[in-house]
Amino acid sequence: MADSAKAGSAWSNLTRGLAAEEGFPGRVALSWTVAGGFVGGLLLVDAILAGVADSSSLPYVGTALFGLGALAGFVHGSILGLVGRPEGVGRAQVIRAIEVAALWAVPLLLVSWVAALWLAMTTVALEVGSASILSGALIGWACGLLAMAWAATAGVRALSNALARWPEHRPGALLVSHTFVALLVAFVVIRPEIWWTDFRVSSAGAVILAIGATFWIVIPGVVVVLHLVHHWLADSPIWDG
Repeated sequence: MADSAKAGSAWSNLTRGLAAEEGFPGRVALSWTVAGGFVGGLLLVDAILAGVADSSSLPYVGTALFGLGALAGFVHGSILGLVGRPEGVGRAQVIRAIEVAALWAVPLLLVSWVAALWLAMTTVALEVGSASILSGALIGWACGLLAMAWAATAGVRALSNALARWPEHRPGALLVSHTFVALLVAFVVIRPEIWWTDFRVSSAGAVILAIGATFWIVIPGVVVVLHLVHHWLADSPIWDG
């Protein structure tokens, strides 16, 4: 009885650690982790459709891209959860929520990995025409879209919280948006390779890479640079207008 009570208490703490308001940063980290894995699957589908990869590479390359996407999603989601935490939630609570999210990520990523591999088999399903393979691919797409919708919902709220705290948000928003447009045009024209692979993306993949580069490189860089400039030009009107 005592062991079952302790197990129930531990399970209750895990669920409460994410469900409560102070668990919001953990939900951001978890949702971005799962969605990041599915983005890896989407990039592989894009590479196969672009003719730079074949279906024989699905298990290995799909797993590698899933792992890279999930890792990048967890890192960025944790940072976004920290800077976009709700009012009144301290950093110690954020760390606790992210720790709980890391525990939840283990079983969720196992399920998501299988779903992402099925998603990556979309081209195989269309070529073979098998109802079972097509059903698996459709389930993978459904799981991927749900994960991305969850990550987008949590991300929008966290970004709103972060912008409200960001003293340089007015010039920062302009810089980030203009840089994203420039990256988008450049990536669509050049169609770069997926980092750490030999796969050159299509136009759709270029959009995904532009979004990823904006979140993982541009936004942190803009935040740091504007913070330094704000110290040098503290009385400039650009911070308020």
